[in-house]
Amino acid sequence: MKQNDFPADMDISQSIYQYRDTVTQLWHNLSSERDGEYDWDLCDIFADICERIFYLMVLRPHGILNLSKARQYDAKPRNIPEFIVVPATESVDILIGENKDSSVVWTVARYSEDMELAFVDLFDFELYRPTRTFDYVMAQVVRANDQELCNRYALLPIDSARVFLKR
Repeated sequence: MKQNDFPADMDISQSIYQYRDTVTQLWHNLSSERDGEYDWDLCDIFADICERIFYLMVLRPHGILNLSKARQYDAKPRNIPEFIVVPATESVDILIGENKDSSVVWTVARYSEDMELAFVDLFDFELYRPTRTFDYVMAQVVRANDQELCNRYALLPIDSARVFLKR
């Protein structure tokens, strides 16, 4: 899908960016006191807080009261079908995830207009670092001409992604 396929009044990208700024600062504040060992409890609590902040900053202002976003610790995070992710420019490389040996391997792919990507969450490869910045939008491929891509996760750099509310 092209960015032009959506009216401007449905663009919720600014809400997503504000959410990112909020949770990034919160993570930096909470993780600055870590002693170097990974704190699973902190990460789980942070994921729960992020779910509530997302509801308050993104879902509720747009009248979506009966949904919640997936938590960062969910093994198979669900998408929000009403939120469509589209590259901000015509030619964007995305990362497509594939499960291999109990982990996800990300490979570079070219976004094509036949794809429909549904928002899942923000993503950062630096799970164990206090400097996480959530530089990617994680989406799920819900439609594509290449059926092998369907239901796989995709990552788009946040600075080249737009999120639209599909009504």
